[in-house]
Order: sequence, then structure tokens, then C-alpha cells
Amino acid sequence: VTGAVTVGMADSGASGSSTFKLSVDGTQVSSQTVTGSAASYTWPTTGLSNAAHTLTLNVTDGGGRTATASRTVTVANSTPTTGGDTTPPTVAITSPPTGAWTGNSIDIYVSAADNTAVASIKIYGDGSYVDQVTCGGATCSGVVWWLTGPLASGTHTITAVAVDTAGNQATTPPVTINK
Repeated sequence: VTGAVTVGMADSGASGSSTFKLSVDGTQVSSQTVTGSAASYTWPTTGLSNAAHTLTLNVTDGGGRTATASRTVTVANSTPTTGGDTTPPTVAITSPPTGAWTGNSIDIYVSAADNTAVASIKIYGDGSYVDQVTCGGATCSGVVWWLTGPLASGTHTITAVAVDTAGNQATTPPVTINK
């Protein structure tokens, strides 16, 4: 796989709402509670090494029944062959902190830096695109607003992806919030 990949997740025979927890190489990247039997997560692979990575899905339904599935996927993002900027930017979610609680909305503060110039910082909530900060210098920061009112009660994840003007990317570790 390359770039941002949509990971489809589904259960069958579930009772009530289901909580889908997706991990990559043992690190949880998404947690979603849904009324139906399916969820998806946009997985930004560009911050990972070009190698095999293990996706593990844990699903718990409303009746407390659980199921686990794993799949190994090989990341094969292109790498520059000669010259040019090959240094990815750094990126951070400066607020909210992990464990924060949200109601109907939450402000997400992000910052990034690069050896040449940051082009943008894209913010994802539970793997879905929320918004972006447009940049143009060696450092960049901004705030975006995520409408969290429609989300189910439970934990949700926020990630940010910084892209520099040469196309290099970096992804933050997920920040988990509660609703």
C-alpha cells in the first residue's frame, strides 16, 4: 500500500452498537463506536517504514462479545532517488491532550516544522479527514474545529499529517479523546 489507505472494518452477527479498535504494529490508531456493523479508517502510511506492518482489529459488540482479526500489509511508499529534499517535517498535536473530554465540538491545535517549508497539516478524526491548515514557511501552526456532536459516546482518535513542499510527510501518534 502507499499513501493514505482506507481500512474497511466490519462485523457480522453483532448485538447493538459495536466498538472497532484498530492497531498498527501494536499501537492503537483508531477507536470508533458505531450503531451499524461497519466502520472505516484512513490510514496515513507515509510516516511508516517501507516494510510489512500488522493491522489488528478488535471488535466488541453491545452484548460484550469480542472478536479479533489481523492482517499483514506491506507499505511501499516511493522514496526520492536523487537530490532534493528528503527530510520529512515534524508535526505535533499540541491540544487537546490525550484523555480530554469533548461535547459537541473540540478545537485541535497543531504545529509543524521542516528544513525547507511546510505545505499543509491535515487533521483526521477517527481516520476521516476533518480539515487542514495551509502553510508556507519553515514553521506552521494553526487550529481547526471538529464537530464531535454526532459521534457516539466512547473514545475517538485524532491524528495530524504534515506535508512539506517536496512531498515528504510525517504523522503524529494518535491522541485519544473521550465523548
